[in-house]
Amino acid sequence: MKNIIFPKWKPIPVGSHCCANFISSIFLFVFILFLGVGLNARADDTAPDANALHNVWIYIEHNDCKGAVKVLNEGIANKHKDILLMAGTMYEEGICLKKNWAQASLLYQSALSAGNKSGLARLVSGYAVAGREPATSIWWAAQSDKYFFPECKPKADPITETDKFIAEMNTWSKETLEACAYTLGVAFTILGELDFPTDASFYGIAGDLLMTFMPSKGSVNWEKGEERDMGFKGVVSGNAVRNKKSSSVKDSLITNAYAISDRALKRYTQPLNINPAWQYQLTYKFIIK
Repeated sequence: MKNIIFPKWKPIPVGSHCCANFISSIFLFVFILFLGVGLNARADDTAPDANALHNVWIYIEHNDCKGAVKVLNEGIANKHKDILLMAGTMYEEGICLKKNWAQASLLYQSALSAGNKSGLARLVSGYAVAGREPATSIWWAAQSDKYFFPECKPKADPITETDKFIAEMNTWSKETLEACAYTLGVAFTILGELDFPTDASFYGIAGDLLMTFMPSKGSVNWEKGEERDMGFKGVVSGNAVRNKKSSSVKDSLITNAYAISDRALKRYTQPLNINPAWQYQLTYKFIIK
């Protein structure tokens, strides 16, 4: 849990990719949802460089893992922040690469060091997974500027008082560590994955969503806040104008949010006896510039 010195990255061996004959469209969709770095603007304004990711997407969609790994190595060598995050996700999820959390965590750290804020969320949520290191999840979460549960916030500074932080973690009960890991894991999975849905972006649907997470109930609720119609960009067809009025388009922001939060809740086993007073609220603002 001490400050990590990023090692010089070694290229991913071409032979390390999995030899599956196909990647199902459903599995690919889940991977895209988990990655959270599609071709649209993100809710936290950390929009990715679409050009740097395009070739990797193409190779994955065509089940060409060798080609995807080649492009990943090029991006990693250039310390491209979005490619580093993508490579970490592929290692964590086992997409074209053998699952390896140790490698994934190093890539997430490198992405964070290169300026990708989502790297921090991936580290918090990843270390919170059962069988990993809940105290390390708390160490990374304590460095976030996002709202932090008071009950899970250490007294010692994780950077300047690392030894005190480790000693403090050793005094926490197993139940407290598990409750905090679950709470932080769900919250930071959502923080790291929530993006601007394709439909909403295309149709100019923007606005605010209020998230309320109740760890003791294992529930995440979303409420619509201010809604903004930013209009179409460029020339569109009459069908597009008509489709914009459909409920599926108008509700695309909140539908996407529920898909991500539902996945986050399923990712972790809810511990017993979490304090019912714990509540996490955050407003997401989706803005089209």
